[in-house]
Amino acid sequence: MGKTAIAAAIAVELARLGHRVRLSTTDPAAHVDQMLPDPPAGLEISRIDPKAETRAYVDGVLAERSRELSAADLELLKEDLRSPCIEEIAVFHAVAREVSAACWEKT
Repeated sequence: MGKTAIAAAIAVELARLGHRVRLSTTDPAAHVDQMLPDPPAGLEISRIDPKAETRAYVDGVLAERSRELSAADLELLKEDLRSPCIEEIAVFHAVAREVSAACWEKT
């Protein structure tokens, strides 16, 4: 069994036990919705698109900082935002939003 299949099996069992569960993936190859075409009540499935989150994160940082930076500093910031770790940061922000949204939903 793969990581996604194990996570899906755990999520299904928790939902069957009456827990509210949000199963989210960032893996473009993971087809959780196909693995669980009829999820039990209490199980919500979502997907975070790393590329889209990275674009949104970079655009947001540039929009926020571009007004206050010199042209040279803005170019340095753009260079920093091309770092591979920026995708990890953007996805972390998206996961934090998912967790926050799940915590604030009515039970």
